This record gives sequence, C-alpha cells and structure tokens, in this order.
Amino acid sequence: ERPISSGTWDYKGAEDPSEFPIRQPMPNVGALQQTSGEAIYTDDVPLLENELHAAFVLSTVAGSSSFSMDKTEAFAFEGVVQVLDASDLEEAGFKNKLGSDTLLADGAVEYQGQRLAIVVATSQVVANTVSKSMTVNYGQVKTDPVVTIDDAIAQSAFYGTPGHKKVGDATSALAGADVVVSGEVACAHQYHFHMVSLQSFHKHPVTGRDVLSFCGLQETQTALAVPSKSEPLRVFSATQEPSSVLSSIVSALKVKSKDVNVIVHRLGGGYGGKLTNSAVPATAAAVAASILGRPVRLVVDLQANMKSLGRRIPYKFAYKAGANADGTITAVTGTIYSDQGKNAGSYSGTVLTPAIDNAYKIENWDLTGYACKTDSPPNTACRAPTFLPGTFLIESVIDHLAYGLNMRQEDVREKNLYSVNDVSLAGQTLKYCHQKDTWNTLKESSGYSKRLEEIQQFNAANKYVKRGISISPQK
Repeated sequence: ERPISSGTWDYKGAEDPSEFPIRQPMPNVGALQQTSGEAIYTDDVPLLENELHAAFVLSTVAGSSSFSMDKTEAFAFEGVVQVLDASDLEEAGFKNKLGSDTLLADGAVEYQGQRLAIVVATSQVVANTVSKSMTVNYGQVKTDPVVTIDDAIAQSAFYGTPGHKKVGDATSALAGADVVVSGEVACAHQYHFHMVSLQSFHKHPVTGRDVLSFCGLQETQTALAVPSKSEPLRVFSATQEPSSVLSSIVSALKVKSKDVNVIVHRLGGGYGGKLTNSAVPATAAAVAASILGRPVRLVVDLQANMKSLGRRIPYKFAYKAGANADGTITAVTGTIYSDQGKNAGSYSGTVLTPAIDNAYKIENWDLTGYACKTDSPPNTACRAPTFLPGTFLIESVIDHLAYGLNMRQEDVREKNLYSVNDVSLAGQTLKYCHQKDTWNTLKESSGYSKRLEEIQQFNAANKYVKRGISISPQK
C-alpha cells in the first residue's frame, strides 16, 4: 500500500545569499507574542474607570408591523444603567443608519435577528442576561416569511434588476452539443467562527508537571468606545476594515473624521465577517458612550453574533450545459440566485463572473443573476467570497457532464483547461497561465495513473469498501 504522506525541511537548495530571506527559516513576526500570551486583542484592553458593557436586544420574529418594550423591566436587574432604542438616538441628535440598514429597528421589524435596543450595564454578564430576558411585544407578525432562496423565487422577492453575462452564442452551441445536461445545485450559508490561538498551563494528570497547551477560542465582534471632552473619541475595534468603522461612526454621530480615532490591535480571525459587519458593534458602542459620557465595551456573544450579523451568501444555480463527445464543454447557461438577506450589499445580482469559469475555457456563456431578499440578517463576505461558491457551482456542472459523457471528471477537466493567452470569462488575458503544465506535473509526480489503476482493481474486488482519487484545478 502507499505509505502515509510525510514532509521534510530542506534548506540546502536555498543557500544563495541573493535569495534572502528564503535561505533562512524565518519565524512569523508575531510568533513570540502569540505563543507567550502577550498579543493584545481588542477585548484585552484593560477595564477603564467607570466602564460600562453593552449587548443587543434582538428580534425573534422575521417581520412585524411594529414592536414595543417596557424599558423599566430591565431595571429590575441590578447593574443596568440604560436601555437605548431608536428614539434615544434621535433625541441625542444621532443618525440611526448603517449603510442601507439601521443600527436599531425603528417602528417595524424587518428581519429575524434585527437589533431592537442596546442594553448598557456595569458588567457584560448583566448586559447579556437582560438583553435576552426583555419582553418584546410585536404587532402584526409576518406569517409567510421569506427564509430560503426557493421562498424568494416563489414570491419574486428580488433586489433591483438582474445581472447578465453573455459570451458567444450559447443557444446554438447547446443545439449542436453531443450531450446536454440540466439541473440545479446549491451551496448553503456558513457562519464566521473567528478564532484566537491561546495557550494555557495545566498540571499533567500523571506526571504532575506543568504542561503548555494551545487552543483556539472565539473572538466575536468586539468594540470599546472611550469618549473624551478634549480628545477625539477613541474606538478600539476588531475589524478588517477600519475605514468602514470610521465612516459608520462619523455618520452616526454627525461629526468629522478628525473627531474619531479607530484603533485596531489585531484580529482573532476575520474571514470576511469583520469587514463591514464590525461597524455594527463599533457604532453601537460609540453611540452609547457618547450618550452616557462613559466608556462602553460591546462584546457580542456567539449566539447573538450568529443570529444578527449574517453569514456566507448562499447560492443556487439552475443550469443547462452542453459538451462534445470528446469532453469539450461547448456552453453553459442558467440562472444564479444569491441570498442577500435584508440588504443587497455589494453582490447584488451577481453572476459570479470572476469565478464561475474556474480554470476552464468555455466559449459560450449565458448567465442571469438574481439577488434574493430574505427575512434574515444581511449576509456578507466569508473566506474566498465569490470564488468558493463559483468554483463549487461549475465543478458540480462538470461532474454532471462527465456522468452524461461516461467519462471521468478529471478527463473532462483536463480537456477544458485554460492555456496561455486565453481570455477568461471576466475578460482577463491570461498571459502567465500554466495550468496545463501544472496539471501534467501533478499527475506525474503523484503517480495518478498507477494509483487510479490500483483503486479500480480494489473497487472491483471489494463490494462494500470503496476508494477514490481526484484532481481538481483552482483559478
């Protein structure tokens, strides 16, 4: 049998001084801070004098004509300082907007998980507890919520106008194809589990010695706002995009950029979830701190983070594709639906042009894209946005075509790889495209053909246990 994969370190081939720093093993610049526990994250900023903590009250329904809360209910808990809603922001002269969304719901409830109020208390535990225990009275609740892409299609719940991408003559290409397949494929949402690598000492249960362990912990959306009478408002934010945080706070407080300093120490994982979404806790903390005149820290707990701040954008592709008998793909057509939640965002009506061709030269395309409006929090970027779903969708189409052609998927992929100076679906000339060379090198170095033959023999001899092997390109 093939041995277990292994790896080795080899510096002999990189001893040329001109190749510095390749010729030396270079540790990560933050490695010592990370492994010693000295790395400072947003929530590691020491507690300040008179500091308060905040949490969001979230909607539990997907839509309602109105809602109300009895704020006095919150003050039954010791440590509650204030409960802020949209009317308090208006009274303070602040703007209750975050792009095309609102910081806090004003009048009606538009989606499940929408922020209704901010509970401010002397501890995070009290703020979290009260935010989850407050009674919310809803008006007429929406009885037919749009939850999925299929719901949106059935109710024609779309944003704006659809997007289009047409290259060549897909209709004629399909008519002349030897094999034509059609179907639907979908990829669902994905939450952001932002991770922080931490270490701790503990006693070994047998030897009694101190043992250093490493673990990954969550750094959810986090912000700390520190007001001052003579200095700019300081906002510590766990964000991938400080400019977005700054513009949101400046807009909400109706001040100038010079009046706010956004400070980013480091992130405990971003994955796209801390691009625009990090403006939500930062703006909420800034508003609360400005109203109360005291520092306010807002660490969104994991449940609230998942309920209120979106996830990877789900997609559905209803496709039709054709190929010749030798495996050459002649055309791909279809409609791509994306679940944007309650905001169209920057991916409205997308047809995934930069990614859906992946590594393949396909002469004819005809795609239409719809941005679906669902009663859920606005969805957002998640690691490899556009490229991950685009790759998944086209690879699913290729699997279907390979089945119809009675060919291995790898053979269909290899037949359609881009070459040097081909032009991608997005219109980019691929001057340095060496995918075919890379593909052939990988097949040879991995012993693909021999291993495939062995696997086929094994599968023929075993009824219940099967093995497989695959090669997939990536743009």
